[in-house]
Amino acid sequence: MSDVPDKFVNIISLGCPKNFVDTEVMAGTLLQNNIGLTPYEDDANIMLVNTCAFIPDARSEASDTIQHCIDWKMEDPDTRRIVVTGCLNQWDIDGVYRKKMPEVDLWLGTDE
Repeated sequence: MSDVPDKFVNIISLGCPKNFVDTEVMAGTLLQNNIGLTPYEDDANIMLVNTCAFIPDARSEASDTIQHCIDWKMEDPDTRRIVVTGCLNQWDIDGVYRKKMPEVDLWLGTDE
């Protein structure tokens, strides 16, 4: 097994300080599973967006950020993936965002 990751994740953490702690836990789990982290979108295979949905402005910021990731993915849709985590998934019980953004590969709630 190689020590050099073959996948790299760019993480965007939105919202409250709890989100940043959750993001750090996710980053640690990724690293433990030999998935690298990168601050550069162009070096990433996966964009992970940890969202907030506490107020309308937070939901708007999440939506805009996810759309940015969709634009990034469409530059190379065969190899790039998007994962959306966090509060937005818990808040969106009717799946409006999932229906509006089918390009997202994986939606995970706060406990997944």
